[in-house]
Amino acid sequence: MSYPMENQQPILSNHELRGLVKSLMVCHAWVENAMHLVERCYAGALDGSDTRGLAIIGESGSGKTRVLKHIANKYTPHRDPDGRKVPVLLIKVPSNPTVKGLAMELLHSLGDPLYSKGSETEMTIRLRRQLRSAGTLIIGLDEFQHFVDQASLKIQHHVADWLKILVDDAEVSLVVAGLPRCMHVIDTNPQLKRRFQAPAVMPRFNWAITEQRLEFRSILDAMQEGLEPFSFPDLASDEMSFRVYCATGGLIGRVANLLVQTLTDAIYANKTSITLQDLDRAAKRASFDLPTDIKAPFSRNFNILPSEEVIAQVMTIGVEDDMPIQSRPHRSRGPKRASDVFRS
Repeated sequence: MSYPMENQQPILSNHELRGLVKSLMVCHAWVENAMHLVERCYAGALDGSDTRGLAIIGESGSGKTRVLKHIANKYTPHRDPDGRKVPVLLIKVPSNPTVKGLAMELLHSLGDPLYSKGSETEMTIRLRRQLRSAGTLIIGLDEFQHFVDQASLKIQHHVADWLKILVDDAEVSLVVAGLPRCMHVIDTNPQLKRRFQAPAVMPRFNWAITEQRLEFRSILDAMQEGLEPFSFPDLASDEMSFRVYCATGGLIGRVANLLVQTLTDAIYANKTSITLQDLDRAAKRASFDLPTDIKAPFSRNFNILPSEEVIAQVMTIGVEDDMPIQSRPHRSRGPKRASDVFRS
């Protein structure tokens, strides 16, 4: 690969590249459904009619974090005459969470300068008071599967009980996102389970299901529309869409990562025409866990005819040692641009 000379003008500036990357975020039916349910949680907490929580369940790259960031970006922290308001408080659950550790993360995100000070009880009282004064309506917890030890499946019951009492006392809605095993936390805690509505499941796309295959291709088509000045092979074609599917496991987050890697390589090479070889190189850099039989889905020797065996292998890409999600057919309304849904 050739790289631009030191005094050579790059194809895109960093700002333009960030804008182009943002345009890759295309919404599909599962994302839209999850966003709709989170908006309902916000509205229910706002008028006090319904503060039930929501679990957003999916594999890595399915879009769970994007949904949480959507609601946090829409209802951003601000100041009014009564002080700083934080309508949506979003944090990542640390590994092996404790009550004190989780309280500290929440207090820090609320802007408490003394977030690490005090006993567990003192921090909880301060947190409850600050949630009320900040007008918080949603507590969003990403990586909620950290409440379950992956090896032993041991649940942090004490922390889950504390969390249930906190959201009850603060009268906020709890929205969590995580891998499928995080439902074990909710299902084994009757008091917490009563606080949740049915989960929003965000599975990967399954090539064997016609409706999902067509939507996956339409998402690729929508992504490609925003990739100017770069020219790609037709990503939504029969051949290319299957290659992309095999390279990403049907996970839209991985599709975005693949395209970002491809764009980055092209910018360094100061080229705008993307070839199959460019995609092959980018796929090897973007993913290190492709099954042996589909190690190079963009090579010219790759078998582009789908088979049950290949699809089954693709469906294992990126799967962690977790409880499986069942992909369900759904009625698609077609993909939307990120700008139509994600507002900051």
